[in-house]
Amino acid sequence: MKALYWHWEDGNVKCELCPHNCLVPSGKRGFCRVREHVPGEGLVAVTYGLFSSVASDPVEKKPLYHFLPGDNVLSLGSVGCNMSCPFCQNWHISTWVPQVEMSRIDVNDLLSLVKRYRSKAVAFTYNEPLISYEYLLNSAPVLEKEGIKVVLVTNGLINSSPLSELVPHISAANVDLKTFDESTYKKLGGDLRTVQNTLKTLIGSGVHIEITHLLVTGINDNLAEFEEMCTWISKTLGELIPLHISRYFPVYKWTKPPRT
Repeated sequence: MKALYWHWEDGNVKCELCPHNCLVPSGKRGFCRVREHVPGEGLVAVTYGLFSSVASDPVEKKPLYHFLPGDNVLSLGSVGCNMSCPFCQNWHISTWVPQVEMSRIDVNDLLSLVKRYRSKAVAFTYNEPLISYEYLLNSAPVLEKEGIKVVLVTNGLINSSPLSELVPHISAANVDLKTFDESTYKKLGGDLRTVQNTLKTLIGSGVHIEITHLLVTGINDNLAEFEEMCTWISKTLGELIPLHISRYFPVYKWTKPPRT
């Protein structure tokens, strides 16, 4: 599937989906590992319709506690990510290790799965869903037309233009606000201002938002930073925005013990 949001630049491909704005040489892939410069074609979404994980989950597991409470949602995950957190809880699929098996699920297959599981919503989750942008943009309006709500569990790392095109078809999102320090975000491969903009755009568009903050020892466990984050959420997004504080466990490249 040919990717959206890119342009040619001196024989290379410049991806415009997220703030990395990767300049991708011929035959190479961007930071996310799933958008490839195919010679003669340009930028291609190589994992379009490919999923590593499919499950029926309680919506509270997303976590979303104030959206369809008590219901199960059909959850799908692919591979790849546009961040590089050393504490990633799903690193096998975010880094796309060779052992990960994937199955193709086109939009019609997705509708069949929704009916089989009698789901009221589909959640794109487990890895970063926004890097599968083309699939989201094609499937979300179809699901919406069938009365199925679309949910994102995301790091929020996407540029304004592609987000604006997608957001009318999104009903709810849990956004992982990883830290409130710009330099720390950069070390994780992200960008704080972009995530803040994503949150403001989603809320301004009427999307139900809940925020997750994974508390990681030695990364974001500074009390002053945490208080600053909470103040920003309350004053900028609203006092009623749910904030989920999650406990991290040592995994992947980060072995410091969790805070007690």
